[in-house]
Amino acid sequence: MQSRFVSLLTSLSFDKSSLDDRKLLCSVILHAADLSNPTRRFSQAFEWAERLGDEFQYQVDLEQSLGLPVAPFMLKVVCPAAAVYSMLLGLT
Repeated sequence: MQSRFVSLLTSLSFDKSSLDDRKLLCSVILHAADLSNPTRRFSQAFEWAERLGDEFQYQVDLEQSLGLPVAPFMLKVVCPAAAVYSMLLGLT
């Protein structure tokens, strides 16, 4: 993803009518937003980590109720915020 994006930027060939280029841009923006949480004040970062943990738990509950497979790491979420930070730090 990064090399494709850098290539688009350096060649100035981004085409807003191209679905692939727009998807790539959205992916880069989403990735940047995901990485920015640890740069916030701790209280804000922790609040967002808790929200993400709650979302993970909701996803697990929904997938189980629909009989869908659940990602193994999602089943281990006991303290959602701690799990999110462990995942962000690469500890899981």
